[in-house]
Amino acid sequence: MNFNLDKTYSINPDYLLRHDIHRTFIVSRERAKHESSFSWKSMIHPIQAQIFSFFTHGETLEKSIKNLSKHLGISIENSLNLISSYIENEDEFKTELEDVEFYIPKNFIIEGKETYKPYNVNDFSYESLDFYGKRMYSGPMDVTLMVTNDCATDCIYCYADVKHKVVNHLSLENIRKIIKNAYDLNVNDFGLLGGEIFFYRNWKEIYIELKKHDFFPEILSTKYPLNEEQILFFKDYGVNKIQISLDSINKQTLLKLLNTRKSYIPKIFNTIALLDKHNFDIQIAITLTKHNGSIYQITEVLDFLSTYKNIDQIDIGPAFYSLYLENNFDEWGISKDNFDSLVNHFMNENQKEYNFDINFDTSYTERGFYSCYKGSSHFPGGACTANRTHLFILPDGKVTICEQLYWNEDFIIGDLTKQSLEEVWNSPKPLKLANLEKGDFSDLSPCKTCNNFTSCHTDVNKCWVDIIKAFGKENWDYPDPRCAYAPKMVNNIQF
Repeated sequence: MNFNLDKTYSINPDYLLRHDIHRTFIVSRERAKHESSFSWKSMIHPIQAQIFSFFTHGETLEKSIKNLSKHLGISIENSLNLISSYIENEDEFKTELEDVEFYIPKNFIIEGKETYKPYNVNDFSYESLDFYGKRMYSGPMDVTLMVTNDCATDCIYCYADVKHKVVNHLSLENIRKIIKNAYDLNVNDFGLLGGEIFFYRNWKEIYIELKKHDFFPEILSTKYPLNEEQILFFKDYGVNKIQISLDSINKQTLLKLLNTRKSYIPKIFNTIALLDKHNFDIQIAITLTKHNGSIYQITEVLDFLSTYKNIDQIDIGPAFYSLYLENNFDEWGISKDNFDSLVNHFMNENQKEYNFDINFDTSYTERGFYSCYKGSSHFPGGACTANRTHLFILPDGKVTICEQLYWNEDFIIGDLTKQSLEEVWNSPKPLKLANLEKGDFSDLSPCKTCNNFTSCHTDVNKCWVDIIKAFGKENWDYPDPRCAYAPKMVNNIQF
């Protein structure tokens, strides 16, 4: 392929390079501006990253190649041959270096000056290599900030710890420092959650600060009735999709599920109408319980939503066992048989066509409990990111490894009012949780004498939330319920 040496070629701004001490990652950004590989994450050799760094300074291809040639001590022709396969590549492909395969996303280097940020060779220095470890070395790849645990509703199925009273919320200045820290660390995704973010006085300033540092939360999920001024803020900000929770259009059912005032219902309907008016892609979440888990009620919601032109998709899933409710799943939960019959009806039998996609989340009803004999790397379902690539920031600045663990002291790993993200990530507590030994387990835990212990805990793919739900807070060191050697559940979290 012939390239114009007078033109500028740069790493596609849809990708960032994240150095991780012993390896480097190529990761796709939250918001794609160009043709690129969706949801991409691959490991590369730091030497490759050093080479790619020459294409992050907005210089002509001729100058970039000359600088690369000088760095490598090879001819300009050989430098151009070396980099040419990465320029405007239509397909993803693999490379090999030191007998290890590395994968490159499509359209990796493209024409133009824009790129995520400039890098230098020294940004990718290393002393040793590790292409197999599952946990990030330098710090989290992704973070989520829970701005507040205050909510607009009091849902009977709420999984969050909304009863914990936050005495000192993170100040706006603290949050700005955390966002800057994440940007400097090359964190890829910075998510925001509530409660409801709108109960934090300076919520707009948080979004503005995120955008300033090139973080763009792609979707806002809320039960909060938005007014037109708030909706226009998000329109100007560049948010294209908003998810609204709407479990029913029956007023009595909604009041029973949400424990809110009657005035809430017309307000949330008005929010949907305003979002439709301003051409947002609207995503609707329906959480099913025994109170709204019927063909009739779901059809009512779908028919109501079909009157709007911008409903993009409907996500329907069951409410599940919560760690933080006195009245729990047995009182309001939908049965697996009921849920499965609804899935079958709407996905297979229903002849009515809608102008939006309907998705049923079966991940909670098909958890594969007691099915695995080979350790956590073989557990059914997605891989857990807690304390491997992700951390969760609570409203007071405390840091936990997973959202649903909230202020459980066994999993609080730091405090961002006193530490940086890197300091929290590499402090003794998270390192211990990532490298548990048999001596850390109680004699009551089957894990302590299990032959799969080493391989199971090297992968760190246990769901701590399910363990605590099933066996109690004091038995956090028990097996994941997906393990065939797990004891009988104290709390039945199966559907």
